[in-house]
Parts: sequence; C-alpha cells; structure tokens
Amino acid sequence: MKRREFVLPGLALIFALVLFAMTGCSGKVHADSTQETSRTVQKKEQITAEDYTEGVVRGSELFQKNGVIFWGYGDQLCSALIGEDGLPYEFVSEGSMGEEIYSVAVYDGALYLATDIGLIRLPVDQAEEEQGYAVVLGNDRLSIEGFQIYEDYIYYTYGYSLYRVPTEPGEREELEEDITRMQVTSKGIYCLNREGELLLVSLDGMERKTLCKLDSQGDIGVFGDKAYITTGEAEDYIYVYDLEQEELEKLELEEDICPYYPVWVWEGKLYYNSEDYKLYCIDLADGEEEQLPTDFDLPDYNEGFMLDGFGYYKLSDSIYWARLGEDFSGKLDIDRALSETAAASGEYDIARNIGVGYDKTEFLYSDHFVLNMPDFPSDWDYEVLSKTAFQIVHYPSRDAGYGGNVVSIMAYDKDDDSYNILPHYTVAGESRDKIYIACFPTDVQFSRETEKGWRQLSEFFQQIDVNDPDNPFSCAWDP
Repeated sequence: MKRREFVLPGLALIFALVLFAMTGCSGKVHADSTQETSRTVQKKEQITAEDYTEGVVRGSELFQKNGVIFWGYGDQLCSALIGEDGLPYEFVSEGSMGEEIYSVAVYDGALYLATDIGLIRLPVDQAEEEQGYAVVLGNDRLSIEGFQIYEDYIYYTYGYSLYRVPTEPGEREELEEDITRMQVTSKGIYCLNREGELLLVSLDGMERKTLCKLDSQGDIGVFGDKAYITTGEAEDYIYVYDLEQEELEKLELEEDICPYYPVWVWEGKLYYNSEDYKLYCIDLADGEEEQLPTDFDLPDYNEGFMLDGFGYYKLSDSIYWARLGEDFSGKLDIDRALSETAAASGEYDIARNIGVGYDKTEFLYSDHFVLNMPDFPSDWDYEVLSKTAFQIVHYPSRDAGYGGNVVSIMAYDKDDDSYNILPHYTVAGESRDKIYIACFPTDVQFSRETEKGWRQLSEFFQQIDVNDPDNPFSCAWDP
C-alpha cells in the first residue's frame, strides 16, 4: 500500500493573511595571530551596522513570516499564529504534499518547500490563475541543511557542493565544492569548507576568495555586518569576522561552548549553549556575560528562528519555545495542538488524524471512520480530496494514467440530499450529524494490464452499503 494526498485549497487563505500583514583576511589577521584571544566589543554609540543578510530568506524546519509560522509535519504543511505572549496558537494542517516536507520558506508570493522529491514552489497568490499548482525546481533531497533565497535564486548545499537554482524553473548551477556550511549575503556567500577555511564565493560562483584558515568544523552565522563562526569543538572562544573591515578576532567565552549548537545574536547580545547545555548570554557592547535561567537548546540555523526575544524550533513531533532572558519555556505537541484547534473551531475534517492500521488485515481510519481493506494482496492507495471527501484508488491503474478510482467516500450534512444526483452511489453509514456516501465510478479506470487488479479491488468495495452485513465501512457516532 502506498500513501499519497494532495495539497488542499485552504492554503491560500492563511497565506493571504501573511501577504496582508506585509505592507585570506586581506593580510590584516594571519592564521597564527588568532592565538591571542580578545573580546570583541561593539560600541553602543556607533551607527547601526549594515545588515548583510537583508533580503535573504532562510528556509527552515520552522519558518516565520509576520507572526505566522509554517512547518512540515510528515507530508502535511502546517501553520499557526504567534500571540502577543509569544506562544503559538491556532494550529492548522493546510493539507498534504504527498511527500515528506523538511523545510519551508515564504518568498515573493509563493511557498518554497524542501521535500522528498526535491525543491517545490507552491504559488498561493489568489491572483494567480494556476493557484496551488506545485512546480518542482530541483530534485535534490534537502533533508538536513535547508536552503536560502536571495534575488530570485535558491542557494543550498548538497553533499559537499554549493548549488543554486532560479526560483523560476531553470538549470541547477554548481558554485563551489567541498563546502560544509554557508550563509548568503548581499556581498556574496560566506562558506566554510572541509579544510576549515572561510571563503567568500560570488553569488554567481564566478569568483572565490579564501579569507582565513580557521581549521573550523563548526557553523557560520551572519548577523548584521559580522560572521560568527564556531570551531566545532568544546572551546572557550568563537571567531568573529568583520565583513566590512575584513578583519578577524576571537571572542573569548567564560564557558566552553557546546560543539553541537551554533550561536545566535539578537539586539546586541550573543547567545550560546555551554558544554553542559546551559544557556549563556554576552552583551557585545560591554562584554558582560551571564548564565540565563531558561532551559533551552539553541536551534541550528535551519531549524528555527528568534523573534522578539523568543527562540523557536521544531524537533520531531513538537515545537519548542523559550523567552531567552527569563525562566519561561515549554513545548507543544503538534498532534494534540492540531486536534485541539480543529475541535475548538468545530470544523469538520473527514481525514483528521488519518492513518493506516493493521488488525489481521489493513484498515484505513480517521477520527470519523474506519474502512477495512481486503484480506487478499491488493495495490490500494488513498487520496484526500477535501475536508469532506477521500477516495480509494488502485495505484497501478492510476500510475498508468487511467485514474484508478475504485470508490469515493463523501460526508454530507444530514439535511443535505444533493448526493441524489450522483449516478452510482450507496449509503455507506450514518453518524449523528453526517451521512456518508460511497460513490462508484461509471467510466473506465484501468488499463488492459491493470484491469484484473482493479476489478478485484472494486468487487470488494462494492460491499460498501449500510444494509450489507459485510460492509467494510463504519463511522463514529460523533458527539
């Protein structure tokens, strides 16, 4: 059995809300000179530094745009809002892409998703004629590193190579080899390679320059006009590279840094996790350092974000958050949050918590129904069509281009008898508020090669009838 669903049109609504809300080191520092530690200090009276990442959009596992967050949960694209208290609320599953979603970004009227089948652009501007049609931009499976978008190009590493593809369908370009970490800026792409060198690669890949030999196996993050580089070891310092002056310094830490986490800079303060997983903060203006009361692991740059003094990231089945300066943190279970939002809104979704189980034979289930599958081997699949409908298909027939539809199950309100116009249907079951209709195809749904398998599956589902004792469909008596 294969599982596949398709994106739902409700995605455009939440995205419309987002759109509405938008109204060597030049010879100055040599490799051996970095042995002298010094504390990098930013003067409060200086003019605000240039932000070299302005305009750069970083795809991440948990992405935020104007108070709306997006993430992939298996093959579902989910969203939520961030309240004034900093907590996410109104969790919603916008639908399914049919493939696992790893990271998300919003850029120029579209969603960009890193999935099992590659990079996908999903236009959701309601003015688009082809609203909701997904476009595959590249086949690389970006399950770990994420991607960054700048001036209509998507940049990412795959293996140890640095690539870019245009946001419109086009050719992939390899820009550099042996890259482990990168950050796109308006000045170019700052990279660490496998030799631990800091490089600057032009946005088109035509020029490259070795800035420093740092022997770093860590991470790089650009904040304002500086790059903050960890070593990848439990050291009591990190590197700070001034992008404007092209100068390198060491920022000395009071504690050994945990080698598994990057550092974050927010409003003049640098945050890092120590080797014993405590959270520390350095004021970059006066050098004062303190341990924070929050029990929070800083996310990788492609895992989450910081917003208004909060840190957020997604890990496995939960979203974690914390106010970094206070003992105020927690996590939210995604499954529970989605269910609670749907229940509170009273919105009906026939596929809520849909899944496949096994008890002597396979069965398809959700919060509202159970559909038993045949006890003989069969090539079945299911497709969620809307909030009120799904269908069972014979996937060899579908993949051969003949549809493969075996039966569609649709939920109607009890006072809605519009299903009477359907050419071939039965009543599959009734709950307190819904009547479930099984609709069978009246045209050919198979090829000559797949006819036998389709007919065997179809014969089994012809038993779907509320008056048939062998009816494989049953529904919950919804409260």
